[in-house]
Amino acid sequence: MQTHGGNTSLLLEELGLNICEVIDFSANINPLGMPNQFKQTIINHIDDLERYPDYTYRELKKAIANKYLINPELLSVTNGAEEAIRVIMDILPKNIIIISPTFSEYELCANARHKRITHYVLKPQKDFELEVSSFKAFVKNFCASKRDPNNYQAAVFLCNPNNPTGNLLSTKKIEEILQFLKQKNILLILDESFMDFVPDSVSHSMLGRQKAYPNLIVIKSFTKFYAIPGLRLGMISLPSKSMNLKLEDLLGSWNINSMADLCGQRLNDLQEYEIKTLKYYLKEKTRLNEVLSKEERIRVYPANANFILFKTDIENLLMKFLHKNIVIRSCKNYLGLNSQYYRIAIRTKKENDIFIKKLKEILAEELADEVLC
Repeated sequence: MQTHGGNTSLLLEELGLNICEVIDFSANINPLGMPNQFKQTIINHIDDLERYPDYTYRELKKAIANKYLINPELLSVTNGAEEAIRVIMDILPKNIIIISPTFSEYELCANARHKRITHYVLKPQKDFELEVSSFKAFVKNFCASKRDPNNYQAAVFLCNPNNPTGNLLSTKKIEEILQFLKQKNILLILDESFMDFVPDSVSHSMLGRQKAYPNLIVIKSFTKFYAIPGLRLGMISLPSKSMNLKLEDLLGSWNINSMADLCGQRLNDLQEYEIKTLKYYLKEKTRLNEVLSKEERIRVYPANANFILFKTDIENLLMKFLHKNIVIRSCKNYLGLNSQYYRIAIRTKKENDIFIKKLKEILAEELADEVLC
């Protein structure tokens, strides 16, 4: 079974811990909680659960299209980003290139469909930055060695900002990559599930730029930013109507529940919530970064989303935090990372304070053990 942040119940059960007694830093969910507009919508429309939603999701698509200034006819709505990745994989060519370390679902879905997977692995020595020239050389070698009779000989998966490293690639670099891939007849599947956490995200997003780049598909999840993992809502922006119709057939009817549908229709009413979220993250992420960066045994990587990746030589840090009722995300199962890498979400100020306190306790205990040795 694939491991994800937030899937902590089994581990806590094995340790005899109650999920209500721990603070979960493993799942990257907005700690400000679901917008009040969503809560009110659910309360006001609870009886709608007795009826089928509109299976074409016209109003939902219209709301998303208005928010991101895209064509609703080139838009499919999905049950979170996972469904988006899964259904896209069904129409992609045999060869898949995954820029790693990254979200494990790309490889999981590709393997399930017997794709040929090639990884381009980012280097920790360069803070996991994607060097365009190096990547282009990699793709040239790839194209020279593999051919596919389909319309596109390959598809590349890129997460921006990337999970779990937090790197943000500029639109200039993405456009350079897209232009190069276009010449090679290769698709780019760009996952922008964490883009809303980036200040001035509109200037960093590639949504709506498919006229210039017909080889671009954009995936987006609303789960993280709007704190709705129980509702689940995502989207796919496609370069052509024919491709969108093909995806709609694969998605089938009623893939979005009526509460997610109705909440999604209110996405244009959340400006105050969005501003508040960005201000909060800027302040707390900066604070946590500064605390972690001061510790000699911790190496912090640049963070452009709602989480922080760090490396430490402290052994079994996951278990040491668990014994202090805190869950962090071990990154040992990510290609290109190992058991020394961990990811933490930005939580509430109170929870972040507790994390800092417990971290200092662990560091003090480590120092005491070294003295005894």
